[in-house]
Amino acid sequence: MSERDAPGTANDLQRAEALCDLRRFGEARALLQRIVAADPDNDYAWCLISRTCYELDDYADGVAAANSALRIDPEEEWAHRLASLNLALLGDHRGAVEAANNAVRAAPHQWQTHAQMARALAFAGWDHATAAAAAWRAVELDPNATGAHLAVAIAARLRGDVPTARQACAKVLAIDPENIGGHTELAALETISGVPSPMQRASALSRLGTVMRIDPTRKESRENADGIVVGTLGRVTFFELVSLYAASVLIAGGAGWVDRSALAACVWPAGFLLQFWRGLPASLRPYVIATVRRRLAAAVLLGVAFVCCLVGAAVSDDLRNNALAAAVGATSLSALVQFAQLKLSDEPDL
Repeated sequence: MSERDAPGTANDLQRAEALCDLRRFGEARALLQRIVAADPDNDYAWCLISRTCYELDDYADGVAAANSALRIDPEEEWAHRLASLNLALLGDHRGAVEAANNAVRAAPHQWQTHAQMARALAFAGWDHATAAAAAWRAVELDPNATGAHLAVAIAARLRGDVPTARQACAKVLAIDPENIGGHTELAALETISGVPSPMQRASALSRLGTVMRIDPTRKESRENADGIVVGTLGRVTFFELVSLYAASVLIAGGAGWVDRSALAACVWPAGFLLQFWRGLPASLRPYVIATVRRRLAAAVLLGVAFVCCLVGAAVSDDLRNNALAAAVGATSLSALVQFAQLKLSDEPDL
């Protein structure tokens, strides 16, 4: 009996798998490192280490662990896929595509290899047509695999084909209504325009709220949700400041109809915020309030901007211009904590 087949090693591997299922990846990694220290030729343990590194955002070590598995078994498709996943997140898209291609060669009839090829090509942005073909090949191999349909959604979103991406996500959620990748991808689709409407922001936050309910331990989902909340408030505050300043300048002109028009312009940012609030499920509203309270630094910056704008409206033109610059600057600083692009988790089948 080899050391990897020994009962103690087998039991430790089962424990490591169970810890991964519980998303206790740090503990799993520590246990697996003890296993490979005793049995350096345990390629399965090296693959599990690569998976834990991927989940812990330690992508360089994830590549190293996958390569350790490949030195033992160069035809292990899982190790090639894990290398591809980690390389893509290191920004080495050429290496990620090459590793995915090796996985396909090692297991051409396994849907996971084609799905990873689709992801690698789509994120590289080199060949969207081939990425789409690889994703559809994964679906052909297993029409009930959520990861295959998710690969279709990712490839479609990254080439700008939103309808196809939505249809693929709908298929994912029809198979598994609580699929984290499907809900996260739909949240990304709501924000794909770069300037999402209040209802799109609310819809994206609702999707992320579902993900947080399914798995409260996912830090990416909470960061994304926080970003949408703060980004929405930052956008509203910025335009409110600009509207107030413009109103103060116009009102100084003295024409009555200008006064009314200027004051009316100050109302629309509040309408933006109201639409966002009304689009949220009631269960998420306490979370939004708590998020604002947690981001006190941003709130202080926005408050400073607001005061600068009001002071500028009441004093001389030179100081008013300086106050406007300070207001815009403070609001821009608050924008540093706004969401620009969601941190996506496409939930590859590891």
